[in-house]
Amino acid sequence: MVTLRYGSSSSVELEFDRCTLVAECGNRERRAPIDVVERVSEVLDNPVGIPALAKCVTPSDQIVIALEEGVPGGDEIAAAVVRYLADAGVDPDGIIVLRSAADAARRSGNCLLHLPDELQRRVRLVDHDPNDQSGLAFLATSKSGSPIWLNRALTDADMVLPIGCVHGRAVPGHFGLHGAVYPTYADAEAQEKFRSPRALGARGRHRRSIVEAVEEVGWLLGIVFAIQVVPGVADSAEDVVAGAVDAVRRRSRGLYQKIWRSDVPHRARIVVAGIEGGPDQQTWRNLARSLVAAMECVEDEGAIVLCCELAEEPGKAMECLRRARNREEAVREIIDSPPDDALAVAQLVRAQERVDVFFRSGLDSELLEDLMIPAIESDDELNRLISRFPDGILLGNAPFTFTRIAES
Repeated sequence: MVTLRYGSSSSVELEFDRCTLVAECGNRERRAPIDVVERVSEVLDNPVGIPALAKCVTPSDQIVIALEEGVPGGDEIAAAVVRYLADAGVDPDGIIVLRSAADAARRSGNCLLHLPDELQRRVRLVDHDPNDQSGLAFLATSKSGSPIWLNRALTDADMVLPIGCVHGRAVPGHFGLHGAVYPTYADAEAQEKFRSPRALGARGRHRRSIVEAVEEVGWLLGIVFAIQVVPGVADSAEDVVAGAVDAVRRRSRGLYQKIWRSDVPHRARIVVAGIEGGPDQQTWRNLARSLVAAMECVEDEGAIVLCCELAEEPGKAMECLRRARNREEAVREIIDSPPDDALAVAQLVRAQERVDVFFRSGLDSELLEDLMIPAIESDDELNRLISRFPDGILLGNAPFTFTRIAES
């Protein structure tokens, strides 16, 4: 019997008796959360590869904290950075926290709630709107000849401090450390390009070119100091790394791999994956990442069961898939103008081409039926499904877990 946790506090007891458990990945025990204020102050005072942040700022600096979408504990970490800057003498009236369009839409990531009243009145929380031209400013023309439009707060800032979450290198929709800034705070046209199936499925040389385009924006903004969150279980941060961009990238990636990489002897016929955390983690984006992780370790013509508490309304891409006569028609329809949830649709279609996909979630049963996804209603039903397969793999915290298959 193995316990798989998902959602805020849900769990399921999985019986691997007839079905051989090949590997249990990412199913880490919850531990006491780090003291965010203390840890952030520590890493900003002792950053890697650069002097303390307090020595890099002046009282009159206009500083923008760019918070990437869905960073575990991101609002508390952003608030801790604000406290540090204020203690370092920076005028709070010159501090802006940028919140992504997706986080703003679900009203999450409000760091001001974690600040004293005085700082709440003086620090600005700005919600990014990629369609509001008045809130955008031209940064430069890229090497490829495309205009780069960003949230005006970024181009006006004396210092930009990105706060991002570490992911595996090949996670679709994640384009490296500077992804916390671009395309997160770009105009709608640029964001659509990064949501296209071609960009989401990019590998090898093409993916490197996309990451380099994101890095170019970071260089043009003069970003020299970065903050990366190493994700923990559910909504928690396992650690925070801060300092010079390249040094942060190396250290945070090493910590991430140590925590979340699992070596697996071979693929299995069924993979059961869970998404832990509250509403901020129960998103279509994390569903897509979970499917990617599961697809890496499931055999063709096998099955994936995704356990989560996702209850978000489907976006335009999912509705397109729902009403389309076939999957190919839906993909063609979203290629030209990819909606916010294009990543979820692209990964769902890809998965259903290879395996059977089952959900245990908070999604409407009619929606799942239209998407040809059988709903798992009980622990017994899930265990009966598992018993039909010769072997299986469990993926806890699936949006962050990644596997290395020995037979590959």
